[in-house]
Amino acid sequence: MTDEQVREQVDSIYREQSRRIFATLVRLLGDFDLAEDALHDAFRVAMEQWPRDGMPANPRAWLVSTGRFKAIDAIRRWLPLSWFQRIVSNSNER
Repeated sequence: MTDEQVREQVDSIYREQSRRIFATLVRLLGDFDLAEDALHDAFRVAMEQWPRDGMPANPRAWLVSTGRFKAIDAIRRWLPLSWFQRIVSNSNER
């Protein structure tokens, strides 16, 4: 797939799926701003990786997963380690 074809596919996925991906990220992350940043980070990574590695079998799931991991990375940068460990232990208790 050429870079242009990947770009067209990503544009199409953004138009058709971004609201659903965003809603999933909001539900997973519990924060609108964090979810919005994660959504855009995921699409940016897709534009970097998909031309090189090819599109995944399930692009929406890939974008949600990538966005979630990007948000976790952002949270780790923002919070002291003790707070992050507390959050993780609380989520494991649910």
